[in-house]
Amino acid sequence: AAALFGHLRPIASIDLTLPGSSIDSLWNDPYAWVPATLTWTDADDEVLTRDQPVAVRVKGKIGSYRDLDGKTAFKLDFARFWPDATFSGVDELTLNNMVQDYNRINEVLAYDLFERMGVAVPRSSYVWLRLDGADFGLYLNVEALDGRWRDQHFASTLGMFEGEYGEDLFVGMAYQLDLDGGEEAARLSLHALTEAIERAPRVGFMEALAPYLDWDEVLAMMATEVFIGHWDGYASTRNNYFVHFDNDGVARLVPWGVDQVFAYDLGFYEGDGLLLRGCVEDPVCRLGWEDKLSEVAAIVTSDGYLGWADGLADH
Repeated sequence: AAALFGHLRPIASIDLTLPGSSIDSLWNDPYAWVPATLTWTDADDEVLTRDQPVAVRVKGKIGSYRDLDGKTAFKLDFARFWPDATFSGVDELTLNNMVQDYNRINEVLAYDLFERMGVAVPRSSYVWLRLDGADFGLYLNVEALDGRWRDQHFASTLGMFEGEYGEDLFVGMAYQLDLDGGEEAARLSLHALTEAIERAPRVGFMEALAPYLDWDEVLAMMATEVFIGHWDGYASTRNNYFVHFDNDGVARLVPWGVDQVFAYDLGFYEGDGLLLRGCVEDPVCRLGWEDKLSEVAAIVTSDGYLGWADGLADH
């Protein structure tokens, strides 16, 4: 997998070939998986795989969605139709079209900052995509948050849920959030967390939730979101996030969809996310929140950080 990520320059290339039946199917139902083949050529013109079978579907909904007449984003799954198949140690890939990332570096910078703050994030790299020989342009190849990724970042996984479009940790959501991996039993831990949030006092909110949350990582994730202006994330609008539970039922938050960042000023004490709203009203948690904001600020003003970001922008 290391061969696929972390190499921002120079750029590898992907050639996707879709038979006519797959093209027709994607026009009819863009989210249905269809067969294709993939050839990956690295920046040194070495072919890592040639004409490897892969399942493909369109990615994106509001904002980033483009059909096959535009710059389409794709999800790739090597094992969906061919059990146990992998490519360079991965089962899935995400090809983001960056149509809402006008600088083409927002996602890279955002995930890097999350990682520096101790938050589990996917790796990424730039690739040049050709579809049936036609240039589709520059894409960001983002690591899938699949079982392999979870095993690398967490000591154990009971389950991981995806939150989107206003979904939050409300009582009753345990059986509505999409289980993105793990066991159905994780819904019991999710239900316990939602009930704990509902009954937690205004003063003492942090202490009441300590058995259910890794507060250090949760605060780090939300503070980074707010600092980078991730208006479409958990803390601000209850969107683009995952909730991971380990085998002890302890929850952590994982960011996603960080293409529209570094352009908006968000209030440090504002947002719709239940965990942020509860935290800033609890004096103890509020201090922890401010410490995390200061930690993000210290990173981005440290020697070498701005130089690294500027260097990436220059490319």
